[in-house]
Amino acid sequence: MDLQVIVWLFYCFLVPIALLTACLFRYNILSLVYFLYLLLLPWFLCPNKHTIRGHTGRFIRAVFCTSLLFLLAHICFQTVLYTYPPLNIGIGDNCSQWDTITRHLGVSRIPLDDPWSVLRLLCPDLGVCVVSLVTVILCSRLVLNREMVAAANITSLEDDSTDKTPDGDHDDDDDDVDDDEKEEEEEEEEEETSGDEDDEDDEGRSLPGYPDEEVSTATRAKQMAERLKVIVQKILRDLGRILAISLLALAGITLPSAFSAIYFLLFIAVCTWWAYHLPISHLGFNALCVMVGFFTAGHMVCLYLYQSLLAQALFPPHSLWARLFGLKDIIIPGNCSSPYELNLNANHDWPVYVNPGILFLLYITIATVLKTGCHGTPNQVEGEELELRSWNKQKDNYEDDTQLMLLSGSSGGEAVAGESHTDLGVSDAPSCQQSESPFFLMGKVVMQQSYVCALIAMMVWSITYHSWLTFVLLLWACLIWILRARRHAATLCSPFILLYGLALCCLQYVWAMELQPELPTTVGTMSLRQLGLDRAQYPCLRLGAMLLFCLTFWLLVRQSVKENFSRKRKMATPLQEVTSGEGAGNESVLKVLGSMLMSCFAKYWIYVCGGMFITVSFAGKLVGYKIIYMLLLLLFLSLYQVYYSLWRRLLKLFWWLVVAYTMLVLISIYTYQFEDFPRYWRNFTGFTEEQLAAIGLETFALSELFSSILIPGFFLLACILQLHYFHKPFMRITNLEHVKPIH
Repeated sequence: MDLQVIVWLFYCFLVPIALLTACLFRYNILSLVYFLYLLLLPWFLCPNKHTIRGHTGRFIRAVFCTSLLFLLAHICFQTVLYTYPPLNIGIGDNCSQWDTITRHLGVSRIPLDDPWSVLRLLCPDLGVCVVSLVTVILCSRLVLNREMVAAANITSLEDDSTDKTPDGDHDDDDDDVDDDEKEEEEEEEEEETSGDEDDEDDEGRSLPGYPDEEVSTATRAKQMAERLKVIVQKILRDLGRILAISLLALAGITLPSAFSAIYFLLFIAVCTWWAYHLPISHLGFNALCVMVGFFTAGHMVCLYLYQSLLAQALFPPHSLWARLFGLKDIIIPGNCSSPYELNLNANHDWPVYVNPGILFLLYITIATVLKTGCHGTPNQVEGEELELRSWNKQKDNYEDDTQLMLLSGSSGGEAVAGESHTDLGVSDAPSCQQSESPFFLMGKVVMQQSYVCALIAMMVWSITYHSWLTFVLLLWACLIWILRARRHAATLCSPFILLYGLALCCLQYVWAMELQPELPTTVGTMSLRQLGLDRAQYPCLRLGAMLLFCLTFWLLVRQSVKENFSRKRKMATPLQEVTSGEGAGNESVLKVLGSMLMSCFAKYWIYVCGGMFITVSFAGKLVGYKIIYMLLLLLFLSLYQVYYSLWRRLLKLFWWLVVAYTMLVLISIYTYQFEDFPRYWRNFTGFTEEQLAAIGLETFALSELFSSILIPGFFLLACILQLHYFHKPFMRITNLEHVKPIH
């Protein structure tokens, strides 16, 4: 195995594992130092012949010296402790003041009768010392080998130049040879650090020294390899940013607290910024990552310090400040009878144990994203500026005026908006002439139908989490569905839908904290549980589902902003754009696939509605509203058999009737589950509770409520899709005038 790979293996895996082990198996000042080293490690570059002489080499040597110093401190303290009795007497028994101080420092009396405690207290320092020592030795050998190889190359080149140079000119050209070799080494280093220099050239570009000579096969292969390297680096960089933003959300919802609320609010702000196509510079994004990294490091240090006995005594686990900031006693320190015991507190739920891992993964990802962004190629780093192109200035060059351009000199651009990354050139050629991949066109189609996803998410949200606040989403979605211009209505309402959804998420986040004694439970005579303001057993799951619902709202807002800019551009430029043949070909393929899917759904979606008819009618207990569903289905089938032409004319009216009736059933069952509503229904109708239950209005348990609302909700959705999307194609298919008779 190559020595460079072995060095990377030690630095990237064994050193972090040793430091992490030293942090987890004991909790004192010495382990805190190792934890700080562990937090500093991701910010240093991987060791190579250049970085070993710089900060990375000094960091590895600092870890080794620190661990060696701690080992010597242990040896000296134990030697003096057992050879100088007054020191042992001065420290005192367990739980004395000096004994507690020494245990918190990490240099304390070792219980020789407990081998496990001896290993737990001493082996972390020994392990870190050995691993860091081996890493230092390997790094030194790596530098030595590279110097020997470089010296051998220089010697061989000098010998070659000596053979070719006349004797009289040998002495005069020695300096020139050395200078040439230095220049060649610098050029090789530049080629190593710049991966996208050849990306600017065409495949058929001639060599610099021979403008009329064709590029050789090896040169073409090298150019293709460099381009592939650039593409892979860009994909990995984009995936890293997406992963960082996703982990930001996970860090915010795993264990809701005042500390975690920073991640939660920051994730909401980033996604909203992205949805509105607002600009952010490369420097601004890096500054945001640095702030998140520092805050995450401080958060983890606070959680680590809280595992000590002193911190838990200062802020008890059940106190207000500990609950507010999410400080959990994951480790139970030992007592006076057994001060060296270390027990895991198994009384917490699983999010408490997952939260530190999520924070550490977020920290590592942020540091990696910053390293790849700050130490990329010169063309990627120098002069980068992210801006929102004005639609009236760039109307002739760009098809999408809401995209963010990342200018890199005169080489090209990269659009970055949160999680969206699109390559766009900044040359004189219009972007519409660039080939569009089928995946891009498919994503474009999905974005155009984002309002459908948003409306479905509103209905599913209200059905999944039953409350008065989510009932507003159900009514809102039903109202938009029945409108004729539902797409335009959803676009106009998109900012308010997003604002309402984010308000629900923030309210739920406050009630997800462990602040039950401090938060109110009622407003007047109404319980806040009816508003959905209560704490679930695992709040992270509920918050995660809500953020997924809000993701469709962000997509809807982004599409509405994009359409707004496109509408302004079309008003300013009445000329039609000419699309390229390849893009038109890809779009035609998608149109063919879309028409095939539409024809398939137009033929068979009515069977889905018929199956849902049967499911609604026979699922669960037979009640009054289900009998009406069965009557409607029988009327539908009978009219089809008896009078086909009349059945086709009344089909749209039938679907509207089914949609209206299903909305009435869904709203009635939904509202009947709230407190005091059974009494309102009894007073309004004059029926008894048994008669209302026979109709279908009864109070369900929590496990039955979801299924009783979910089935009518999905049936309503199926009928709405049939009415708005598949009814007209179905009418064309079933028109007998277009059917040719078979002779």
